[in-house]
Amino acid sequence: MKNIKNCYLMGLSLCFALSFTLAADRPNVILIMTDDQGYGDYSCHGNPLLKTPELDKLHAESIRLTDFHVAPMCTPTRGQLMTGMDAMRNGATAVCQGRSMMGNGIPLMPEYFAKAGYSTGHFGKWHLGDSFPHRPQDRGFQETLHHPAWGITSLADHFGNSYWDPWLQHNGVKKRYKGYCTDIFFDEAMDWMKEQKKADKPFFLYLPTNTPHVPNWVDEEYSIPYTEVGTFNGVEVPAAFYGMIANIDENMGRLETFLKNEGLKDNTLLIYLNDNGTQSKAASEIYNAGMQGYKRGMFDGGHRVASFWRWPEGLDGARDIDDLTQVQDILPTLAELCDLPKPSAETNGASLAKLLQGKQPKLDDRKIVIQ
Repeated sequence: MKNIKNCYLMGLSLCFALSFTLAADRPNVILIMTDDQGYGDYSCHGNPLLKTPELDKLHAESIRLTDFHVAPMCTPTRGQLMTGMDAMRNGATAVCQGRSMMGNGIPLMPEYFAKAGYSTGHFGKWHLGDSFPHRPQDRGFQETLHHPAWGITSLADHFGNSYWDPWLQHNGVKKRYKGYCTDIFFDEAMDWMKEQKKADKPFFLYLPTNTPHVPNWVDEEYSIPYTEVGTFNGVEVPAAFYGMIANIDENMGRLETFLKNEGLKDNTLLIYLNDNGTQSKAASEIYNAGMQGYKRGMFDGGHRVASFWRWPEGLDGARDIDDLTQVQDILPTLAELCDLPKPSAETNGASLAKLLQGKQPKLDDRKIVIQ
């Protein structure tokens, strides 16, 4: 009996060792999603006022999905991202009124990564439930730092909270942090990635910023360049909104430096997208890449967004891909690229892995539904 038990333990140890070895050979994954930044709110997409030099560099190094669609509002996009399912199927169909939570029992993206031996971390917005069993730490994230509901200053948030020195939830414990919210999320995420590197653990990092969502709060050093412009073609320039994006851009530069210094850039799949169209009507009037509409709208300006994919060791060649793609495609794509467990048969997305790898010239003809 003792020998049988020892053999069992040795076999179990070998399984864990094999799982760890396979996971260690896979790419790290960083998924960044900004809140209410539109397709036109990038200088690389032609914006005549807004300067995003760091995002322009990422754009130049990435595969760009130029006909990529999400939902026109926060929660449905996030639920579709996490589940690979349409909003009406996963249950997260609206931003409030009890409809911002996904159904229990639906496996989420971090759970797939955790089962494959990855460390999973979340820093930023969640907006998919604030109570058990819907919190990020209940749905596969081993580390989480976030605010409740739709954002800082929402009804569920700490009373009187601010974008500066905010109260945030760290693994379920409320704690006050020093600094500006976006800077904090990037700082904490980089510290966490450094810990995973020291432990020789591959990681999945989900970094959904709460900016540039309202309230339009940012340090003046970022907004003044746009305040000084005043108006553009008769439209008042949304200086604070542009300033929040300028701050995100600066943090993307800090992240790039971190990845290079830590030797993480080459084997890290970095995905950058936004969750819906621009929140600023003025911004959409100044530049909207030829589209109509903005956040909450059913025209392309409400749901066609940026989608940049960069993995130096695994994806060759920066280029545009104009196939019709959607946020539900991300989970099945990552499952194939990272050798994760096969997603549920109920997912509505299609794997883009072979398209991104240049092994498939076009996707099959398809239609998608916008919730």
